[in-house]
Amino acid sequence: MSMFKRNNDGDRRDPLFRVKHKQPGVPHKNIGQTAELERGVSTKSLIPDADPWQERQKESVRARAERLIEDGYVAAGVLVNSGDVRSTRDREDWWDKARLTAEYAPAGVPQMPDDNTPMQTAGAALSGSRRTHRVKYEGKNGFALRMPSNTALNRYADELEAGGKNSTFDVPVHAVGPSGNTIQGWVRASRLGPNRWSTSFVTDPSHDSKDDTFRTSVAEAVSAIAEARRGQIQSALVKVDDLMERHAERERTKGVTLQEVQSNWITGAAYDEANAQIHIAASGKDYVYKDVSREEAEMLLTARSAGSVFHQIIGRGRKQVKEGAGVSTQCGSCKRFAPPNAKHMCPSGLHASPTAAGAEANARAREAAKRTAMSKGSLAAAARMVRPVSSGPSTIPTAE
Repeated sequence: MSMFKRNNDGDRRDPLFRVKHKQPGVPHKNIGQTAELERGVSTKSLIPDADPWQERQKESVRARAERLIEDGYVAAGVLVNSGDVRSTRDREDWWDKARLTAEYAPAGVPQMPDDNTPMQTAGAALSGSRRTHRVKYEGKNGFALRMPSNTALNRYADELEAGGKNSTFDVPVHAVGPSGNTIQGWVRASRLGPNRWSTSFVTDPSHDSKDDTFRTSVAEAVSAIAEARRGQIQSALVKVDDLMERHAERERTKGVTLQEVQSNWITGAAYDEANAQIHIAASGKDYVYKDVSREEAEMLLTARSAGSVFHQIIGRGRKQVKEGAGVSTQCGSCKRFAPPNAKHMCPSGLHASPTAAGAEANARAREAAKRTAMSKGSLAAAARMVRPVSSGPSTIPTAE
């Protein structure tokens, strides 16, 4: 059972009584305060040693709750230090928090349902069936991630594809980093083929946060788990030495694109820094030159006369490289130059665009999030959702 209890709609002890019964034109300050606050009793003990990030997150949770109650749409959110990733005791609250931080808009991407199980036996999911199986995946340096299992991800992708839909959906995640800080939110995942996924952390576009690296690592961890082959799933993260290096390598496989330059005869240039190659597009042909430094490439790309720089610096003393081994090749779809011997991933179209059908698929979760907001949107409840940790504020990423 949840640790939170919902009061009756007409009960003045209801933390959101003032929201639901506020008079038109009358500002409702201190929305969600408890009866103790109304009696003048301090509630500071609810947040021991509160830090600024905690106060900010508490207000964010409450604001999202108010918007949901008013049937408004909300962007994706995150919770930091919201519980123990390695524990399974808060299973019900885990899903409540996940739904409360999810993205709800007129056009959306389907969310991983909480009842994605093969047998659909009775359980505590919103539908009355068993909940989606969550698994804790351990990595190096104290990194751990709790999320729906690899099997559940592929099963849901199969269901979407069987219905004629793109296999893009949002996955609830809860991760802990090497410093002990945690983050709970959603990762957008798209299955591109067998053991091939594209992932990205779902973040409010207006966010201003210092934990982008942590979020990127979490998204990369999801792809590593989703791409793992049978028998290697549980150890997928242990085999990754550095999640950010893995991300950088995946970004590199997207290749480089032609940039316009100032020239009468060069129509564009693309520099592959990893392989020190520059592609020169001229007269409808592509010319490749190797052993070109980043400084030389920048000079050509930014020069007032790219042709002059090419003749004086790049073309002089270097032979044109013919197509073959070790040469970047241009993708026929995205027109980018992909690194040699790499599985190219076109950067556009990795995730399906949000649709009205996707938003409809999340209707049940949205209503559940609204109920959570009605019962948990108070000052006290927001404080309980954000559990203090022993690590110092300097190790905590900025809250959303």
